[in-house]
Amino acid sequence: MIYSFLWDSQTCFVGHCSRNIASGNYHLDQGERLHLIDYHVTPHILSPDYVGSATALEAVQSLYATFNADGLTLWSPAKINRALTADSFLVGLKARTVIRTHNVSCKLDGYRLPPRCRKFTSACKHTSTELAHIDGQLLKEEFGNLLAIEDKQGFSLHIYLRQRHISLEVVAEVMEAIRGVRQAFIAGGGKVDVIWTYRGNSVGGKAPVEDGKLIALPINDFLDMSREDWRHKMKVYLDSVSIS
Repeated sequence: MIYSFLWDSQTCFVGHCSRNIASGNYHLDQGERLHLIDYHVTPHILSPDYVGSATALEAVQSLYATFNADGLTLWSPAKINRALTADSFLVGLKARTVIRTHNVSCKLDGYRLPPRCRKFTSACKHTSTELAHIDGQLLKEEFGNLLAIEDKQGFSLHIYLRQRHISLEVVAEVMEAIRGVRQAFIAGGGKVDVIWTYRGNSVGGKAPVEDGKLIALPINDFLDMSREDWRHKMKVYLDSVSIS
């Protein structure tokens, strides 16, 4: 497509804002979109108001095509539905019909029951027992929105499960919440990667694990194991790394 040159490494028109609009991370009304264009935050060619509906549609299609290498990153499973079903650029195009790679970041502690404290410090008065469960039904519903992607053949789905308070019971509940989606994508010819990550708790305002040094463990095979087997494997892994 002739618009593809707009998104190459030389023009770098794919800015942070355009990517987040496409991901559904930014929810903007028409006035806000035009404001961003007027101030050259997003390119004019993505707006029907400036270039017409047909040209804007082709430009947006080519923009989404550039995202398929690295995928769109969603900050939360709660963003999935908007990312797939919203006409983010108001050109009559929904991402679920064109995007072929999604990265979903899920902060597990945000789904704890009761809701987590605003800051994970020693000031938190919740006991480990009180924080041992998550809202699994809500998480299942949010991840279930991925099933709106009808063509799963060749689709790449990367799920990052982020914890700051380690609980294997929480991991078990999350695995149950995403199990059906994972099975559906694999059955449809897609690829699913599930990665558990740990960064630790803030101590004196400083994170115990530096940026770029996240503790990460691929747990794809855990979803095919018995609970006893994967819990044993994860405990062995946790014993082998430095956890603070």
